[in-house]
Parts: sequence; structure tokens; C-alpha cells
Amino acid sequence: MEALLQSTGVHEFVEAFTAALDAKNTYTKGHSDRVAEIAAAIAKALGLSKATQDSIHVAAHLHDIGKIGIPDHILLKPDRLSSEEFEVIKSHPQMGFEILNKVTLLRPIAKIVRHHHERWDGGGYPAGLAGKTIPLGARIIALADAFDAMTSARSYRARMSQEEAVKEVLRCRGTQFDPDIANAFVALCQNTKWPAELAAVKPLSEMRPGEKGRVTQLTGKGPLLQRMLDLGVITGTKVEVRKYAPLGDPMEVKIQEFNLSLRKNEAKFIEVAVE
Repeated sequence: MEALLQSTGVHEFVEAFTAALDAKNTYTKGHSDRVAEIAAAIAKALGLSKATQDSIHVAAHLHDIGKIGIPDHILLKPDRLSSEEFEVIKSHPQMGFEILNKVTLLRPIAKIVRHHHERWDGGGYPAGLAGKTIPLGARIIALADAFDAMTSARSYRARMSQEEAVKEVLRCRGTQFDPDIANAFVALCQNTKWPAELAAVKPLSEMRPGEKGRVTQLTGKGPLLQRMLDLGVITGTKVEVRKYAPLGDPMEVKIQEFNLSLRKNEAKFIEVAVE
């Protein structure tokens, strides 16, 4: 059964499932892919068999599939959830289990998906499992999921840097997270930049209206570079995309207190860490 989870056909099926979730919730698009990459790396670092690594990788891709059953007004809410709404969100691991358990091929990972929000200290859900009674794959995905959430921006809070998120993982080692898994992950972070960290830095030209951030690098030369410097645009400068012209170019941005129109071929030379 585990060997079947390594097949190309299964991975194509899994990608179709996660694409369905992304289509419903574009705000967290790419989250499952990033969690799967992190979880697979942790599984490999722990020395697990290739078959087990693949099972965890597939489970991580599908860990949020139960959110397909969450009402849109809750799933897509841009603000913090009420306690009642959070109770509804907490039903998604069980929903995911029920979906996957109907597919014979995916039954080995259904329990992993069901328990990916359990905590090492027993304070998680849906079953309140603790320690090693939580499936190993679920313990790995729990950390990968939390780390990606911390390093991704939300409308109600800024993203953490990778360094800040690693400190939070260390703080929660032995309470929220399996200590051995946390240690393996922190060791990986010494030489790895994870996808959310890399994706958070992008050219100003690729930012959407409403996105904000701070300049990390100016790669333009000559008059363009001088123009930016004259406006006080240096590393750390705040920038916000206000709107695009009807045809998408130029774009209006707010740099510090100035409103400025830039062509996209100019804005591409300004790299921004998106908040």
C-alpha cells in the first residue's frame, strides 16, 4: 500500500485535490505545497524510510482537504474568527479523515490528516491525543503547518521572519511540538530558506493592490536608481501598492508619504519583503 503512494498517478490525484482547495481559498494558495515540502524534509532528516517519507508527503498535501466542507463566510473571513467560528474550523481534520477514508488507497494517511492539529501536551484537537500516541506523520505535519502559517502574512497580522518563527518553534518544543521533531527541524533551518520566506520577497511590479512591505534591495541603475534615492527609497523604506491603471500599467504606489506612478519595467528593479 505504501508503495502505491509513491506512484505518479497518486501524486497527480493529490495535486488535483489540493488544486480544488486552492480554487476555493486562494488566500492560502500554495500553503499545502509548502507544508508538504517542509514535512518531507523533516521526515528525511529523521531517517525515516522512503515509503514513510512519501506517505507523510502525500498526507501533508492533503492535510487541509477537510476545509472544502467549511462554509465560505468562515473559511474566507479576512478578520480573526470568533470562538464559534473557530469551533467550525476545528472540524476540518475530522472532515478530511472522512473524505480520505472513503478511498482505499488513501486510508493509511487518513489518520495522519485527522490528527495534524493534536499537540504534544495533549491540548490539541480533535481527540486530545498526547506524546507518541499521536501518529508520527501528524506530529511532523503539525510543526510544518504551524511554521508555514507563522511565516505567511494574514490580513489581521504581519508574517514572522524565518528566524522569529524558529524561535517560536523552540519556545513550543515539548508543549505544542514533539521535541525530537522540533530539534530536527531547527537543525534543518540552519542551512535552509523555506518557500514562504523566499516567496515573501518579490519585485514591486509583482505586488497586488493593497499589499505592503519594506524595500530589501534596489537593483536599478542610472537615472532610475537616482530617482529612487532622491525620493528616499533605501533598504527598509515602507512601500504600498495603491492601484493599477485600467490597463495595468503604470501602477500607483505609496512610498513613505509620497504617491508615485511607476511603470512596471521600473518597479521590477525594487525588491520588497511583503508584510
